[in-house]
Amino acid sequence: MNLHSRTSDRFLEVEREAIQETVGLASKDGVRFDFSMATLPDCLKWMVRQIRISWEPLPADVPEWIRPAHPRGMKVFDDHSKTVLLRAGLYLGECFARLPGFRWTTGNVEYMQMHMPVVAGFRNAEDLRRVESAGRP
Repeated sequence: MNLHSRTSDRFLEVEREAIQETVGLASKDGVRFDFSMATLPDCLKWMVRQIRISWEPLPADVPEWIRPAHPRGMKVFDDHSKTVLLRAGLYLGECFARLPGFRWTTGNVEYMQMHMPVVAGFRNAEDLRRVESAGRP
């Protein structure tokens, strides 16, 4: 196992434990986190409601051609919101990783996600249909 795999495994271990706090808070609001595809929409909606966004002016060194795309400035997330976003990504990935044929791994070095935790197992459109059907009651 290489350094990147060990780091990714450690990240997943730490976050799987840490998400239990989020699970507890959500349960107080009547939202069930059980890592099934069926609970995914409600869990992500609950998480989105926890996120706070503020706006800051774009830094002076941002090129002029980018500025029109950001008329309000730059979105900024407070520390709590960054944690919620991280946990939302973990929950999404964990829901997929628990399906038959899917698993956590590290991203391919030829892509932007290199060395990051990613869910592997998608081979074709049939896999997507399998995931879609897993989320149906």
